Amino acid sequence: MTTYTAIVNTEIDKDSPLTAPVMTRLRDNPLALSEGNGPAVAAGEIVVLCLGHGSGDDADPVLWSHSEISASVSTYSSEDDHGRGSVTIYRAGVYRVRFAGIGDGGTTSANNSSLTLYRKPTGLSAVSVGSIVWPTTSDVGYVPYDNSGDDYIDVTVASGDHFYFLASCRNNGTAGPVFLSFSTDQFFGPVGA
Repeated sequence: MTTYTAIVNTEIDKDSPLTAPVMTRLRDNPLALSEGNGPAVAAGEIVVLCLGHGSGDDADPVLWSHSEISASVSTYSSEDDHGRGSVTIYRAGVYRVRFAGIGDGGTTSANNSSLTLYRKPTGLSAVSVGSIVWPTTSDVGYVPYDNSGDDYIDVTVASGDHFYFLASCRNNGTAGPVFLSFSTDQFFGPVGA
């Protein structure tokens, strides 16, 4: 892998000559960034993939929405709905995952609506990454994922891991994802499709 080496200001000021080491760094640094060897940054703060967007309120657009009017639980999976809450990650590593949803707890206090993010490794069964729940009729609107006070969870991802949402609703309940983002602490090229 190519090494990233910073170019300091004294090497590129107006009186500095253009040297072979500077030209080598100009050539190698973009390659190093694409290989994940960029400069150190705050952990998990470089968004490398994001589906959807939102400002954090009830008017945010959802990627898709599922609802059920009967008392029987109904589910919808975005597993095969690429680009609308489903993505396969092709670059292994540790990612900081954030997501949010908009939902409605339904018409009875015995109801709940939920939105669960799953990770399905190649050839294995899916495992839950985390959930958002709207448990009662008074629970309506935008909710970000909460991991014991943090709005993210760090997930170790293998190449080919597939991420998707499953919404579960009943009694006029509704649930749908607003966004799903993957962040890391290194600059690099495309990670998923």
